[in-house]
Amino acid sequence: MKTMIRFSFFLALATGVLAQTPAPSAADKWEPSIAAFEKADKTSPPPANGIEFVGSSTMVKWKSLKEDFPGLPVFNRGFGGSQSSDVLKYLDRIVFPYKPKTIVFYAGDNDLAAHKTPEQVIETWKQITAKLTATLPETKVIYLSLRPSVKRVALLGEQKKVNDGIRAAIEGKPNMQFVDLSTALLTPEGQPNASLLVADMLHLNADGYKVLTGIVGPLLK
Repeated sequence: MKTMIRFSFFLALATGVLAQTPAPSAADKWEPSIAAFEKADKTSPPPANGIEFVGSSTMVKWKSLKEDFPGLPVFNRGFGGSQSSDVLKYLDRIVFPYKPKTIVFYAGDNDLAAHKTPEQVIETWKQITAKLTATLPETKVIYLSLRPSVKRVALLGEQKKVNDGIRAAIEGKPNMQFVDLSTALLTPEGQPNASLLVADMLHLNADGYKVLTGIVGPLLK
């Protein structure tokens, strides 16, 4: 009987402890991806004074960076599905340590898909640029505008608000450049060009990345 009582006591105690242990926060969902970058850096660090591509899945899926920009010290630190607020959170771990000479940034449409307002996305960008300017004042920052896709055609109006707001925020700032992708990725009728997208009608295919390469390439040279 005493054994049973002791067992019940410790079971209750253990259950209580487990109940008090917090589940992993949604805010930490990208920690494995960031930790993987840091682990890889120990054995294969990015090039010094490199050109860093950072942001969401548009960057992650740009697998042909080295082929598209031969002879340039490009490297990728995109983590797919991320929002611009996630990039802000991890700047001190996936941007600042590398001291890149140029940053090519794409993020924000996942924010809108998660029901954030254009004003929130613009504000996040302002926070990002404030930290970049304070920590890496000599680094050139190229902001790639939010791009159209068939899957998110309903967000075209909100994307335009973000693009207009960020263009205005960048205007006149040294070492910062806004790059419009919309025109090149739309049909003559002003609709997202499905021929530049993979089957999910969201992400770019090889032809879509050729368009991006043609736009970004001259800016890096």
